[in-house]
Amino acid sequence: MLQSLQPNSSLQELIVKGYGGMRFPSWVSDLSNLVRIRVQHCRRLKHIPPLDGIPFLEELIIWDLVDLEYIDSEGVGGKEVSMFFPSLKSLRIFSCPILKGWRKRWSKDEMNDDSDESTIEEGLRMLCFPRLSSLSIEFCPNLTSMPLFPTLDEDLHLWRTSSMPLQQTMEMTSSVSSSSFTRPLSKLKRLYMYAIDDIESLPEAGLQNLSSLQRLWIYECPRLKSLPLPDQGMHSLQKLEVINCRELKSLSESESQGMIPFLPSLQELIIDYCSEELSGRTGGWGKEREEEWPPNIKHIPDIGIDGDYIQKEGRYVKGEGLSYYYYY
Repeated sequence: MLQSLQPNSSLQELIVKGYGGMRFPSWVSDLSNLVRIRVQHCRRLKHIPPLDGIPFLEELIIWDLVDLEYIDSEGVGGKEVSMFFPSLKSLRIFSCPILKGWRKRWSKDEMNDDSDESTIEEGLRMLCFPRLSSLSIEFCPNLTSMPLFPTLDEDLHLWRTSSMPLQQTMEMTSSVSSSSFTRPLSKLKRLYMYAIDDIESLPEAGLQNLSSLQRLWIYECPRLKSLPLPDQGMHSLQKLEVINCRELKSLSESESQGMIPFLPSLQELIIDYCSEELSGRTGGWGKEREEEWPPNIKHIPDIGIDGDYIQKEGRYVKGEGLSYYYYY
């Protein structure tokens, strides 16, 4: 029935909820004026026709597609970066538990045993969002390969998913994109990571590129051991919150700088239920000895450690309860 309901070609917004079919209608790819697409609660859907050629598409939401393994299972690839989602600014992918990748032909499980990583990397080079501004991937634990997203300039939300797409984007080099290459994620303002089970570290070179980052929020990443924030290059960072990362012992790229680097614009530092080394409990500065605090944190107006503020609005406090929120 949905295949027979082809709308007028001037349609700008399409929302499909609860569709019971396994294949999405092919006419979607022909709606050249679409600006927004939302596909939600289509729990038997296995196939979505290619959407990357819709010229004016700015927002794409894929939500609760529990039977979907690949977003573009029929795509043939080979398009240049400029022709792949040329106008897409916002992408949201929620609750797709078996989703593995964007295109099946470039997934690791489709490769032969003798295939090497270069084959996958070559595919990824052909898939790069040229204008994407905001990206959310939530409750997609098997999504390990997707198009690169170096142009993000607003938000990146990763919630109970794999860290591999972020790692792949951070490790981009100039050979991946065009001659107008800019450092990946150099314009990103906010990065949120929640319950990322496979992350042990982020590349130091990639973190150095986050020169516009204003807020970094990391919550419940149980295997995270290294987050080498650079002393140089993060002058925009205003809020840093690290919560319930028990294995994380330092936030600095250099041991000589101490556990926390000097971040000149930082207004709020929250370290909650992490290692004793990171919380400063073993060093003594965490609660009682303000005069012994490292000089690289004294300038921060609001500092919270393990449930209590120890500095609020630039003044030393004792035992004031800490509250923090995840702003979506």
